[in-house]
Amino acid sequence: MANRALAVPQIVVNDVAIDIVANSASFVEGHGEYKTRIAHSGETPVVYNTKNIETQKGQILFSMVTSVDNIELARAWKVRFETNVVALTEKGMTRTLRRAIMENDPPKGIGVEGTFELIFTGTPLS
Repeated sequence: MANRALAVPQIVVNDVAIDIVANSASFVEGHGEYKTRIAHSGETPVVYNTKNIETQKGQILFSMVTSVDNIELARAWKVRFETNVVALTEKGMTRTLRRAIMENDPPKGIGVEGTFELIFTGTPLS
């Protein structure tokens, strides 16, 4: 079987499939960032590995076309503090973001090409 790139994901927010702008979806798994620091005792290096717990947050990002219906959906998601569930699915892979908040308050582009980007943040993706 060919290994094909992810290109047309489906986004579902609170059990409702969402129409998204093509090529706008992305995600962050939420495993967190690691750092390695080197100290020394004389000429002997000592390695300290640490994990930054503040970076252990999952994210699903996507853009929507600016329309009255989409603006109303975004408003409803914004007030559902920590109760949104967002899923990204494609080619048998699903990543789910639980206890999600809509982190940003995006500007809504108006016009023929009007869009707005949504950033959902929550627990690491499952």
